[in-house]
This record gives sequence, structure tokens and C-alpha cells, in this order.
Amino acid sequence: MAPRTEEQFKEIREKSSSKIVLAAMELFSRDGYLSTSMADIAKRAGVSKGLLYNYFEGKESILLAILTQAGEEGEKIMQIEEKVPPKEHLRNILTRFFDSSKENIAFYRMIFPIAFQVHNFPFLQNIIEEKRDRFVGDLIHVFEELGYEEPEMEAWQLGALTDGLMIQMIHLEDEFPLKEMQDFLLRKYKLV
Repeated sequence: MAPRTEEQFKEIREKSSSKIVLAAMELFSRDGYLSTSMADIAKRAGVSKGLLYNYFEGKESILLAILTQAGEEGEKIMQIEEKVPPKEHLRNILTRFFDSSKENIAFYRMIFPIAFQVHNFPFLQNIIEEKRDRFVGDLIHVFEELGYEEPEMEAWQLGALTDGLMIQMIHLEDEFPLKEMQDFLLRKYKLV
């Protein structure tokens, strides 16, 4: 048997790390961050506690990895497109939001309970506020370019609306009229 290559080791590390993060997400969302121990995460992930500490310093670093993953998904949705008219940009944001919701509903089902706990984590406040301010700022800019009278309020409203839609999608699952709601919002903002 040939020795493993550096790429194979990297792939093994990424799989193990992903398995740990997924286990932690499940436990944090079900039992709460404070009630979950590193031993619980190791057991759920099917790895030794020593291996777990090989990848993460503690629960804080796992939580940071989870929120980084959530932030990356948000970045994909809000992606700034150079030289795209604001109407098309808003249409793309809404389309990516609904596409992401369909594709990643299991992820969102786990991340939302964690999101409601973030006030317990002062070490994350700056990261969360920075992302929120940038996303809201991007939406304000789009609504300004579209000529809305109160672009800041429109941006906050759309953010609250998408958060609420996500909660409904998680709760109602297949009963939620996903496609109809997407079409409704595209019509509401005159994007079709």
C-alpha cells in the first residue's frame, strides 16, 4: 500500500473537521451551546476527545467555524455584482435566497436555534455586527439606486422578511409555498 499523499491527508482532515462541525451544530441547536460539552461533540461525531482538540481549541472555535460557514452562505446570497443594474441585483439576491433555502434547509434548521443564542457570545458580537451592517448597507444602496423613499427602512424590512420566511420554511417544510412566495416577492418589488 502506497503512503498517503499530502492531498489525501488534507481531505481526511477536512472530512473529520466537517463531521465535528456538523455534530456540534446538531447538539448546539438541539441542546443549546451552554449545555453541550466537548465530550458530547466528540461522541456525536464519532471521534476521540483528543482528536477533537486536534482540530478545535474548544467550543468557541467550533461555534466560530459554524458561524463562518453561515456567513459564507450569506456572502453567496448577497454577492455584489459589478455593473449589474440595481433591479437585476435585487432579483438575483432574492433568487439566491430562495435557491439557498431549498438546497440548505437542513443547515438552516440547525443554524437558526444557534443564531438565537448569539447574545450569549460576546466574542462573536463584532463579527456578527460587521456582517449585518455590510448586508444591510448593500441593501440600502440597492434601494437607494431603485429610488425608494426610505431605503434604510426597506433594507431592514427585507432582512426581517427573509428571516421570517426562513423560520416559516423550517417550521412548515414542504407545506410552505416556496415557489409562490418567491414569485410574489419578485412581483412585489417589480422585478419581473
